[in-house]
Amino acid sequence: MKKLMCGAFAAALCLLALAASAATVQEREPNDERNQAMVIQPGDTVEGTSSAARALASRRADDTDWYRIINLVSPGRYTITVTPAIANCQYLFGSSLTTAWWGYGQGTLVLELTGQKRTNIIQRWSDKPERRSATGEEPTQVYVFVENQPNEGGGGASQFRCVKGGPWFAEVSYRLTVTAGAGPQPPLPPPNIGGGNKEIEQPPIKPGDRVKSLADITKDIVINPGATWEGDLRASRTLDLLARLQYANVAGANRCLDISVNRQRLAGPLLNKASQFTIGDGRSFPYFDGSAWALFYSPDFSANNTPGAGRYQVVTNPGEAYRYRWDISALIGSAATMHVRIVNTNKANSAPIVLRFTP
Repeated sequence: MKKLMCGAFAAALCLLALAASAATVQEREPNDERNQAMVIQPGDTVEGTSSAARALASRRADDTDWYRIINLVSPGRYTITVTPAIANCQYLFGSSLTTAWWGYGQGTLVLELTGQKRTNIIQRWSDKPERRSATGEEPTQVYVFVENQPNEGGGGASQFRCVKGGPWFAEVSYRLTVTAGAGPQPPLPPPNIGGGNKEIEQPPIKPGDRVKSLADITKDIVINPGATWEGDLRASRTLDLLARLQYANVAGANRCLDISVNRQRLAGPLLNKASQFTIGDGRSFPYFDGSAWALFYSPDFSANNTPGAGRYQVVTNPGEAYRYRWDISALIGSAATMHVRIVNTNKANSAPIVLRFTP
């Protein structure tokens, strides 16, 4: 099989080439061990079978089918699905990147190669909540396996009874599919690369500058990963701002906003929203983790507030995904000025913070 050399820049072309070579193939034995794995690639469909006879002949008394999926490119999203011919059949499905998981019905493994030395992993079964994890690598191949164990059937013969209380089978057929799609978009280049974008970049307020009010700061503040913005401002009883992580499309969130007033970290509570947020897929997370506030990846200050964000829509406190408002009166006292310091705790090559004061 000709190996496709696919860099991130040519990922779209590689996906087209893989689609053109897609095939439906029969499982090839032996593939009971990882070093015997049948080689497939994105776009392929495998018609496989778990056999009680092969299970008895194996050293483990099970029938395990190994597959090596090659030609993974980054960024890219790959969905590996196992569908048994018998509805609600139980079996074991695992990979070289995850722990194996017993489940019933259709099993799915999703790999999101981000292009940033990270692969997001989602495991799903028909009968249980999804499991999410991540790894700090972006593999060009992955091993997966399907395993079934027979029991003693009628007449003493070893057969499969993969549905509790159901009939016995000498073989259980399944279909394994590998589909490819576009992966997460990489972050947009920070606006201040190459001399800066003066239309939106607000430089830090240097010592000796005129003390400004929040209303004087009319440009967005851009804070690169690991960078700090700070300055002395006219005192205010509340601090109100919009903030996001600049990204090409809506995505999840990252706790990276470390903000302090008069050298006291703002730790809540927020005046405009609850301490936790819930997104469109039903999961909930705290905004603050003790050291930094969560910001959403977004191309603007509206997308995560809308149904168009899909599972990333913030459904709690509608319209407030990007707004953060604190009562800072206890940190100000009777002083006429306040020192505000904002740090982007993201690591290098991550997304910049875009922040806008809204007095």
